Amino acid sequence: MYAPRRAAHQIVHSGPVFGRGPEGAATALVLDILILAVVAAARRHAARGHAQQAEAARHTADHLRAAYQSTAAEPLAAMRVYGQRLPAPVRQRQAKTARTTLPLADQPAEALGRAT
Repeated sequence: MYAPRRAAHQIVHSGPVFGRGPEGAATALVLDILILAVVAAARRHAARGHAQQAEAARHTADHLRAAYQSTAAEPLAAMRVYGQRLPAPVRQRQAKTARTTLPLADQPAEALGRAT
């Protein structure tokens, strides 16, 4: 689990693009994917009785979540503003699509500026 932790550290401390513009969104996306992979690894190790590896994976996931929280706020806020600026018919269509495809009906409408 050292490699994902090191990768997350390098992503977060990668220089002046951290959290700005599309690079910040890409950073958040990479961290999100790493979190999913590490959580899957933790579950796999736990299912096979590898307690030490499972605990290391959980610890790594905690570090990745902290990095994600510090990285994702700005890109998510920018996407929210962009969504609120869309014309009403486009917002409504996007909100309907999101509600249809995502399991949580309230969050997509909120992210798209309550376009219902």
